[in-house]
Formats: sequence, structure tokens, C-alpha cells
Amino acid sequence: MSGFKVRFEPCAVLKVALAFAALMSVMFSVIRSNDSTRTAEHPKQSISLAKLGKKTPVLVMGLPRSGSASLHEFFRCNNVKSSHFCCGTSQKTSFACEPDQPTCGRCVHQNLNQSLPAFQGCGNFSVYSQFDVESGQPFSWFLPQHFALPLLHESFPEAVWILNRRADARVWARGVLHWYSVSRRVMNAFGLQYHHPTLIAAKIYDAPVRPLTEDGLIADISLSLARAENVTEHKRRLDELTSVYEAHLHRVRAFVTANPSHSMLEIDVDDPTSGETLSAFFGGARASCWVFDAQSLDNDWKKFSLQI
Repeated sequence: MSGFKVRFEPCAVLKVALAFAALMSVMFSVIRSNDSTRTAEHPKQSISLAKLGKKTPVLVMGLPRSGSASLHEFFRCNNVKSSHFCCGTSQKTSFACEPDQPTCGRCVHQNLNQSLPAFQGCGNFSVYSQFDVESGQPFSWFLPQHFALPLLHESFPEAVWILNRRADARVWARGVLHWYSVSRRVMNAFGLQYHHPTLIAAKIYDAPVRPLTEDGLIADISLSLARAENVTEHKRRLDELTSVYEAHLHRVRAFVTANPSHSMLEIDVDDPTSGETLSAFFGGARASCWVFDAQSLDNDWKKFSLQI
């Protein structure tokens, strides 16, 4: 999915921020409340599209696979300069960006590693719709919208945040589990294990490298099928990813409540009235610009192709 390799060696400031965020994630996951369906108390004052800009950009704070592309298109349709994944001059919104243009996530990560403002040099955009990034390291994912909230706040203390979410955290978790790489990256980012350590099947990853043979390939495929058919493991992953999603929503809500300089709109992307909600919040925006196809997102795994 990602075509570049980045060695993540966070600076001291970023390390502290990530460690604190990880601790908060564990605490929030224990709460297990209905955070995915309720609306929290946080600032919701509306803002005119004309006021969006360098000092007051929009940051889309939902986890991946929560409608960020639809939000990007909503703002573009309303003639607001928005980026999604690629932070260059091209119109690309997914891998691969132009060779001389960084992904937004890579730009943000490099800035934070150097104690620079998060979006410095990441393009003159009014909206940053996706600024997380997968790296070339095994199953890694940099998620600043969860693990670097204080640093994002420091860069843009008056930014407008959109907390985009699916109507049901479990629907999101099921969608993630359709993609092996996405599942492992998300779980790894939150300190969770994709393979339960007690399972024999997990031990193939600790095995020494051996020559590829027909018997060895058949054995590996058999182990893969056994893992895929393990209902208990599937439910464990589903439950853990559901908790991750709820913990993320709780964390962002709590942060904005504690930092009211941000206005925030929480939006259920599955709600058919989301266009009207966006239009009411962003004065001058056309509700008709909002389009979200849940079926297409939830079933994208069925369209997987090896063709390039």
C-alpha cells in the first residue's frame, strides 16, 4: 500500500507525546462506554468557509476508513482547498503520490520528529482530510489524529476539528478486518497483537527463513487457512478493534473539551442528513456536495485486484 520506507526514530518530545497517548488509550478502552453513538459536550460553534485558512484550517480527526475521502470531496466541491493523503499540487488522494511530492502523513511525521510545526511545508491547504501514514516498516501506521493531539493543538490551537465516525464502531471494525495489512497496522499502532501468542499458528513468524519448497508452501497455506477459520480469534480482534474505535472517539472528545479553542463538528458519516449538518456548521457550504457510499467502502475488499 505504501511505496516508501521511513525509519521512525521519534525525538524526545514526540516520544513523550506518543507514550502519554498510548497510556490514555489503555485507560479509555477500559471504560467501554457507548461513546461511538452519543454526542459529547464540546464546542460546536459554526464557521464560515471563507474564514478557513492558514491559521484556522480544518483537520479531519477520524481513524482511517471513516469517510475522510468523502469529506475531502465535500470541501473540494465547495471550492475549498483540501488535501487527502497527498500534500502536493496534484489532485491525487491516495497511494501513490507524485514522485516529488510527499504524503501528508510523511510530511507531518518528519516535522514532529524535528520539533517543527506539524504542517510546516505540507502545502497551503485549508483542509487536511488525511494526514496519517503507513510506513515501509513491518505493519506500522503513524496516527497523529490519536497519538499526537497535543502537538497538533500546538501547531494550530484554533483549528476546526471534524470527528468523523461510522454509526457503529463494530461496522468499522469488520471493515478493517477485511484487510489483513490494515488490521495488523491498526492493531500494532495501538499495541495489540494480531496473532494470539499462545496459538501455534502464530509461531510461523518466529521460524527461521527456509528455502521455498512445495511441501513448505502447502504447510504454510494450511496454517493460514486454520487462522482464517479460527472464530475465537476473529471475535477477539473484532472486540479489540471496536474498543480501539470507541477509545479514539472518547480521546478526541475529551481533548477538545479540555481545549475549547477548537471548534469541533462530530459527524456520523452514515447519517443521510450529514450534508445538512455540514452545511449548517460551515456557513456557505452546499449540502449537496456531501456523498458517502457506505456499501462501496464496506465492500471494497471484494474488488481487490492484483492488476497494477
